[in-house]
Amino acid sequence: TLLAITNIIDLGMSPAKALAAPRFHHQWRPDALRIETSFGEDTLGQIEKLGHKLEKTSSMGATQCVWFDATTKTLMPVHDPRVPGGADGL
Repeated sequence: TLLAITNIIDLGMSPAKALAAPRFHHQWRPDALRIETSFGEDTLGQIEKLGHKLEKTSSMGATQCVWFDATTKTLMPVHDPRVPGGADGL
């Protein structure tokens, strides 16, 4: 997802940390911010104080990643911890 890519490129997270990070989604209709509760009550409360209507959820979506490590010239599969399964490669 775009958020995971942003976490990796802009915030320097590892692919595994980026996929495990809390997620949110907003679109025009319905006018509500769908957000994972793993952001924490303090953050959720601050967002509500800004006037956003929140649709809280424990988990949202599933993303998988294959990351190319330019230093080691290897591909690293990464699995989303929100869903059962795992990552494997050759």
